[in-house]
Parts: sequence; structure tokens; C-alpha cells
Amino acid sequence: MISIGLVTYTLYSACKAALSDYFMALENRYEEQIQQGLVELFLFIPARQFLFICMSLAGFLAILCWLLTQSLALTFSFFLISFIFPPVLLKRLKNTRVSKLVKQLPDASIMLGNHVSSGGSLNSAFDFVAANAEYPLSQELGLVMRRVRLGWKLNEALQRMAANLENEQLERWVCMLTLISSSGGQLAKILELLANNMRLRSRLQDRVRSLSAQGNMQGKVMSGLPFLLFLALYMIESEAITILINSTFGALLMGTVIFLVVTGQLWMRKLLNVRVPL
Repeated sequence: MISIGLVTYTLYSACKAALSDYFMALENRYEEQIQQGLVELFLFIPARQFLFICMSLAGFLAILCWLLTQSLALTFSFFLISFIFPPVLLKRLKNTRVSKLVKQLPDASIMLGNHVSSGGSLNSAFDFVAANAEYPLSQELGLVMRRVRLGWKLNEALQRMAANLENEQLERWVCMLTLISSSGGQLAKILELLANNMRLRSRLQDRVRSLSAQGNMQGKVMSGLPFLLFLALYMIESEAITILINSTFGALLMGTVIFLVVTGQLWMRKLLNVRVPL
């Protein structure tokens, strides 16, 4: 009997230690992901402080939801959102920042070409653009030139920037600059042609975006309609909706509706995401 107890205690201790190590590694990975996202946005704040703000907001919304609906399922969903929301927010901010940076590339190419045509080197041209460009291009090129001063080659620093930002058009721009700097040629003229090409592509993208804006808005309206209808019914018949929320069938029904709405929205975004060729 004592041996069975010792074996059970040993297994319990081993499982507890394994689970503790697993959750600690998961927590560290999650914190590193958030910290990396903050650094990429040039937001030099601790990840734990950012997570504390997000979770405090989610906790406030959860308490407010409980006071209004008395629904345990909805209240618990806000705590789940507190873990999903920070990476999604950082990714959205990064995409917005990269899009703004890409729109600055044609003007940056013209500035590079003008500086090179006046007799300056490519390194001094990047220093000039980093000092005179607007956010966020000035930050990224400033980081590139700091790496160059630390001993990196200019091509390696630019490729590192493109790898961090993960944008196809930026990668092509860096690839073109790498080929130009390694093979030589009329650098200023090629940069001017590159800027014109990027401007034409940007106009085509804006045209496609404007044509697909109506379908995108329709998808958002149709996705939000079930939730607006649910809110209206709750205001009209709060007792019936409360019974529905607290029942097992109601929870399954709401989960099914949310799944279908999210799936439809993602499908609509996939259909409207028209790629513009180079």
C-alpha cells in the first residue's frame, strides 16, 4: 500500500513539474513574441506592462459584461480575448506601419537618385534619406545605417530590414538596390525608373481597393448584422435572451453563429484581396 502511494506521489510530482515547465516555456514564448512585436514598432516598453494594460481592459469589459448580462460564457470570452488581442493588435499596427513605409519608397528612391547624381555615395545617400524622410522610413533607414556603422554591409542591412518587415514590394525594392549597387550602371536613372514604376503600381492598387470597397463594406455590414439583431432582441426581450444565453443549446447556437460569421468574413476578404502584378 505504501509503495502504491509512493509511486502515485512520484507520478504526480513528475506530471506537475512537466506541466509547470511547459506552461513556463509557453509564457516565455508568448512574452518574447509580444516584446518582439513592440520592438518592431519602435515601442520600447516592457511586454509585461503592455500585457497588463490589455488584460486590465479585458477585465473591466468582463466585469461590465457580467453586470449587464449575468452571462458566464460572455464574461469568460472577454478573458480569452485578452490573450488573443495583443498579438492581433501588434500585427495590425505592423501592417499599417509597413503600408505607410511602402508608400514612402518612391520619394525615397528619387531622393537617393538625386543625391547620387550630385556626386555622393550610396551610403551617404541613405544617411541623407534617413535624416530627412518622415516616420516610419526614417526609423528603419536610421537602423540600417547604424548597422552599417557597426560593420554590416549595406546590402546585408537592407536585406535584414526587408526580412523583418515581410513585405513583397519592399523586398523587391531592396533586391533592386542590391543589384544596382553590385553591378553598377546609371544609378540615378534606374532609381528614377524604379520610383515611377512603384507609383504606377500604387495607383493601380488604390484603384483596385476603391473598386472592391463596396463589397468589403457589404461583408462588414452582413457580419455585424447578427450581433446588432442580437442586441436589439436583448433590449426588447431581455428575459428570453438571458435564458437562451445560459442554456447549453443557446451557447452552442451562439458559437455556431460566431464561427459562420468569422468564416464568411475571412472568405470575403480572401475574395476581395486582388493581387496587383509588378
